[in-house]
Amino acid sequence: MNRILFVLALLLPQQSQQPQQTGSIEGAIFKVGTTDSIPRAKITLTVTSGTPNAQSVTADDGGKFAFRDLAPGQYRLTATRDGFVNAEYGQRGPGGSGVPITLAAQQQIKDARIAMTPNGAISGRITNRYGEPVGNTNVQALRYTYQEGRRTLTTVQT
Repeated sequence: MNRILFVLALLLPQQSQQPQQTGSIEGAIFKVGTTDSIPRAKITLTVTSGTPNAQSVTADDGGKFAFRDLAPGQYRLTATRDGFVNAEYGQRGPGGSGVPITLAAQQQIKDARIAMTPNGAISGRITNRYGEPVGNTNVQALRYTYQEGRRTLTTVQT
């Protein structure tokens, strides 16, 4: 009888432990302005509250991804892929910042969408007025920005 009570006493605390209250975040990666998915993009989930921690997955051929068994907290989702500008969940445009996702206990977010912008490329040949190639030439890519309400050209890359 004492042995049965001893075994029951050992088992009771194990049964009373509550399972961890984890959640999940699922979503998809798309080309901005379209419904075209981006396959094999790398998605990184970073914890913004508590101990900094990050984990990454690769989107499937349909651009879908999932993070499971996540503790409640605040997270940021970022996506990277060759040929595209890095993007973040909730970002309104390239170069902007995204918004964090607050995940509650047992919450399942199933529609996290990240839109990525394709990279651009500029190519060409620099020639003089006779059509001959010019060496040691400095070339700049410029874009319009606004400074103090005035439109000006700003160097993006040299």
